Amino acid sequence: MVHSQINTGNDGGSVITASRTSESDKYGYVIKDCTVNGDDTKFSFGRSQATTTKTVWINTKLKMDIIDSHWGYGGQIPTLYAEYNTIDKNGNMIAESKTITSGNVSFTSSVLTASEAAKYTYENIITIDSWNPKEYMETPLAAPTNVNLSGNTLTWDAVSGAAGYLIFMNGNYAGQTTDTTVTLTNTDESNIYTVKTVSQYGTVSE
Repeated sequence: MVHSQINTGNDGGSVITASRTSESDKYGYVIKDCTVNGDDTKFSFGRSQATTTKTVWINTKLKMDIIDSHWGYGGQIPTLYAEYNTIDKNGNMIAESKTITSGNVSFTSSVLTASEAAKYTYENIITIDSWNPKEYMETPLAAPTNVNLSGNTLTWDAVSGAAGYLIFMNGNYAGQTTDTTVTLTNTDESNIYTVKTVSQYGTVSE
């Protein structure tokens, strides 16, 4: 999670994460450049649900209080609880190693170094399994050119890489096609027809 505002509201103290990351998950839960706000008296970064749990908070800004230990215990000692550059509601940096104690159980959280924190990038975390969702936010293709209405047939030039086309009449959706021609049922001379290109990932041209 990045660049988000996280709102809590449990009156008894919220626990924001309860990770069960697998042993093969290199990075675990990563919350970066986020703000925490809410109605609770205090909150905690998370509680451990498995020994393989990895949770990291980077560049967190707080608008409310956090519990003294920053983290809670959820029944298992985590592989990694860490933070970097946590800023409290008064603007003070409060990231520090904490000892979490519950009954006879005790373990210590970590503070990342600047070089360690710098490794938590989109490229390192998201694309580790050869999956890149940024592909689905590609730059839209060009809109079709030479859009022409002849009788009740609307035609246009093909756009390279297009998955299909959306047809609009007077700004309202009127249909779609994978061809470069469409037969219209309403061709009043006052109508204005436009065609937009749809890419393979669903982005739409102007």
